[in-house]
Amino acid sequence: MVLFSQKITGVVYTEGGKEVLIGASVIEVGSTNGTITDIDGEYSSKADKKILQASYLGYETKQERIGGRRVVNFFLKESSQALDK
Repeated sequence: MVLFSQKITGVVYTEGGKEVLIGASVIEVGSTNGTITDIDGEYSSKADKKILQASYLGYETKQERIGGRRVVNFFLKESSQALDK
């Protein structure tokens, strides 16, 4: 089976979309491919896998299925546990 990369773009926001997260990590689950968000919270990736994962210090990690989407936005919730460690 041949996998074809598709370009995925999106923005990583705080919960509720109030702010963007600069420098958030976005990776393809099951690979080492990843990127970080820019000053506008935007990222771009060529994805071979079916699931993307976004993470940021002090926020809960979240996964999203790509499906047929070309735009995948993330809304991360603050996590007090991540800060307590």
